[in-house]
Amino acid sequence: MKAIYHYLKFFGVILLLPILITLSTLLLGFLSVDLSTFQYGMLTLVIATSIFAVIFYKDIKFRAVFQAFSIKTTLVAFIIAFVLFLFCDFVENLPKDLSFITPTKYSTLQLLFYLSFTPIMEELACRIIIINRFNKKIPSWVLVLGTSLLFAFLHIRDVYLFTSAFFMGFVLARLFLFTRNGALLILIHFFYNLIVVYQNMSLFGIAPKVVLFYYTPGYYILVGIAFLLLLVISFIKPTFFNRKIRLLEYADHGSNENN
Repeated sequence: MKAIYHYLKFFGVILLLPILITLSTLLLGFLSVDLSTFQYGMLTLVIATSIFAVIFYKDIKFRAVFQAFSIKTTLVAFIIAFVLFLFCDFVENLPKDLSFITPTKYSTLQLLFYLSFTPIMEELACRIIIINRFNKKIPSWVLVLGTSLLFAFLHIRDVYLFTSAFFMGFVLARLFLFTRNGALLILIHFFYNLIVVYQNMSLFGIAPKVVLFYYTPGYYILVGIAFLLLLVISFIKPTFFNRKIRLLEYADHGSNENN
């Protein structure tokens, strides 16, 4: 019965964020808030994730999440983000003719949202809080699957982006289970978004040869290597990480005591 109770709580928490997003959307619609499509979506995500983080603030465990910011952590995060980008970008661009893609212009608000709010709040709401709360109470594969589906739901524009987001969520959830380092996840998410923004703003506009590279055998080889590296990262416990990247034992004990 206790196991069933934990499962029900887990699925309830997983469903809470989409419910909060829906309620935020309805609220903004009821108030007839005049915003652009981007601003509307941004505001609903800000409201929903902020409420979610406040409700479960005890499960954030700030000391554990932010204890390991270092040069080494930052370098590891950038490498993983770049490898993730290679594979996820390949999946997202499968149905597109890249020769017709034009550079994207981002406003200051959009850059702040993609490079600051999104990495922090999506990692807290989609992974850190949920995994901290239910780790060792339900199987890790359920945690990984559930949080990955939640993350993919937030990126459900099309099946390719959904698949890409699910894969990214899977890798990051596995990493968090291994390292217990939320700072690493936030940095990976930040660098991933930074690479995407740079690609959309610059590469597609000023470097047509980069676009042509997407259609060469070398690119597919790189994607294959990236996929294999991500499998290794996801399924082989990364003991090569510095001890500072791992969570101190007290965090798990504290989680059990608080819940």
